[in-house]
Amino acid sequence: MRDLVHPVAAADYWQKSALRRYLSARIFGAVLIERKRKSGASFSSEDLLAPLVTVLEKQESLIFFPEGTRGGGDELG
Repeated sequence: MRDLVHPVAAADYWQKSALRRYLSARIFGAVLIERKRKSGASFSSEDLLAPLVTVLEKQESLIFFPEGTRGGGDELG
């Protein structure tokens, strides 16, 4: 089942280093999502959701972790 289930994760975090890129792609099979627009770039919500739709169209599953961005204390960032 591991090949059919994909965690959804923040691209900016998981693309920071070669090790993180390897883990997210090869070990976890993660679907990476951009959380922020790159300067000067514009995209719609459909563009942001396209990687998720692609996985769902293959009838595979997504795992969302609702805890949100890491914050500095008891509150979410």
